[in-house]
Amino acid sequence: MNHNLVKGAVKTLGTLAITSLVSFGSQAFAENGEVSFEGKTVSISIRSTPGGGYDTHGRLMARHLGKYLPGNPDVIPVNRPGAGGVVSANYLYNQAEKDGTDILIAAREIALAERLGGPGIRYKVLEMPVLGSPISEARVLMTRGDSPIKTLEDLENASGRVLFSTSGVGAGSTQMIQVLEQAGYPAQFVTGYEGTSDQLLAALRGEVEGFSSTYPGAKDQIKDEGLNIIAKIGNHPDLVDVPDLRTVLTGDARAASNILAVPLIAGRPFFTAPGTPPEVVAVLREAFRLTTEDPDYIEELARSGDEVGFTDPTEIEALYREIFNASDAVVNLFNEE
Repeated sequence: MNHNLVKGAVKTLGTLAITSLVSFGSQAFAENGEVSFEGKTVSISIRSTPGGGYDTHGRLMARHLGKYLPGNPDVIPVNRPGAGGVVSANYLYNQAEKDGTDILIAAREIALAERLGGPGIRYKVLEMPVLGSPISEARVLMTRGDSPIKTLEDLENASGRVLFSTSGVGAGSTQMIQVLEQAGYPAQFVTGYEGTSDQLLAALRGEVEGFSSTYPGAKDQIKDEGLNIIAKIGNHPDLVDVPDLRTVLTGDARAASNILAVPLIAGRPFFTAPGTPPEVVAVLREAFRLTTEDPDYIEELARSGDEVGFTDPTEIEALYREIFNASDAVVNLFNEE
């Protein structure tokens, strides 16, 4: 008997057995081509302590997601705070189960933090499947009702500097003006106006022509004061006719506007662990989308002061790729945030 052949056969069978076990584990939710979470518990890690926006959205999703997952599993929220969301992202990337039972509501800055090389980061955001975001905002640039600057074209053709009130360098209200400056528009920010109310008053008093704020948060001010919306970054159905800097601008300015859009459009991004089987990811994504359409979910969200603005995971992933493809010069504009 050829003992080397026997040893080789035994080794091959052992390898096949291990491979089969791994394969079985990855297909635990996909037997007969059907994904099921029956008898499982799904956890949603929340990147912050109890209280606040991330906690509200994580717990709200946990209350409703299970009814749209096959097998109707229990879904529990787990707070994993630390290092501005880095602790929870590291957990999902390095320790979480790769079967769809671990979900994370991550920091909106998760991709930019990795791109900037923040301390302690041990995750790769492009390897973590995105499920979507339940809300999205836009940032709008506004002028007072009687301003001669009523459109983005008016701003482009202005003969002198056009002033806008902001809180300080690094704030979103300032960054939108910086992007326009980089693109060659005669826009200039004036810092020291803390909060949207002060920025609005500065415009109404004529100290500046306008300011920027998030939408729909600024909806009432726009209506009450008759403000002109001249540009936006982001998505909202009320703003379909407003020019988006992401499509109007070119080159580095366009790349910068895309980076600025990420925390707006992907306001509360949810992920699952890298290595989760594609068929399980697809089920999670569909359940996530259906949850954001659930009347009870929408009602609870409204009571917290938000409205649904679902962002598709493919759009979020495309925005993240923009961050990693952008030049260092563009990305470093946001290093003071």
